Amino acid sequence: MTGPVSMRRFFVLLVGLLLLAAVATPVDAAAVRIVRHGPRTDNLIALTIDDGWKTANCRAMLQVLEREHVPATWFPIAMYVKSRSSFWKEVARLGYPIANHTYDHKTLSKLSYQAQLDEIVRARDTMAAAGIPMVPILRPPAGAWNDDTLVAAEAAGYTHLLIWDTTVADTSRHGTDASHLRQATRGRPGSIVLMHCGPDMTVRLLPQIIANYRARGYQFVTVPQLLDLPGPVPRFTPNPVDPLPLTTMPLFCPHSLLNIPL
Repeated sequence: MTGPVSMRRFFVLLVGLLLLAAVATPVDAAAVRIVRHGPRTDNLIALTIDDGWKTANCRAMLQVLEREHVPATWFPIAMYVKSRSSFWKEVARLGYPIANHTYDHKTLSKLSYQAQLDEIVRARDTMAAAGIPMVPILRPPAGAWNDDTLVAAEAAGYTHLLIWDTTVADTSRHGTDASHLRQATRGRPGSIVLMHCGPDMTVRLLPQIIANYRARGYQFVTVPQLLDLPGPVPRFTPNPVDPLPLTTMPLFCPHSLLNIPL
C-alpha cells in the first residue's frame, strides 16, 4: 500500500501547487495597450496636460488653447478635481478629453497591486461623482508602471496606458525657458507632448510651443483622435469623432468580467 498511497499524495500535492499557481498568476493584461506615441505617418501632435495643482495656471492654459483653437487632453489628479470641480466641469463642457492620472499622484510601481487598483478606481469614481466624463486612458504618475499596473488598469476598465515621447520638462528646476522650449518642440509625427498644469513656465511657453509646431506644418489633435479612439473634441476641432459617454466606463469587478453601467 505504500506505493499507491505515496502516488496519491504526490498527485494531491501536484494539483494543489497548480491551483496555487493559477490563483497567484495575474490575468492576461494584453488588452491594455501601452502607448508612447501615435502613428508616425501624419504630422499630428497631441498635447497632454497633467496634474492641476494650480488652478489659475490651468485656466490660463485653457484660455490659450481656446484662443488658438488647439485641442489637448487633460490628466488631472483627482483630489484636485474634487475640490475644484467647477473648473474641470468647464474643461469637459468645452469638449476636451479628460483621463485618469490617479487620485493623489502616488508612484504606482512602488505600490502593491491592490493599492494601485485603489488609486485608479478612487480617481475614476471621484471624477464620476463630480459629473465629469472620462476617456478610458490611464497615465501613471512619472510614467512609472509595472505588470500589476496593467492588470489593475484593465480591472478598472481602462484600455490604454499612456506615456509620452516628448516633454517640456516643466517640473525640473534646471534650464531656461529657451532650453525647455527646445525640449518641448522636439516632437515628430505622432508625438505625445507632456506638460503640467501648475508651473508658471508652462503658461509662458504654451503659445510658443503651439506656434513652433504650426510653423512646421503640424496639426494638433486629442489623444483619442491620435489613437483613433472615440472621445470628445473641442467644438473648433475639425472632423470630430463620436464622444465616449461616461456610462461606458465599467464599475470595478475582478478582471473586468462584468460590465455594469454607472
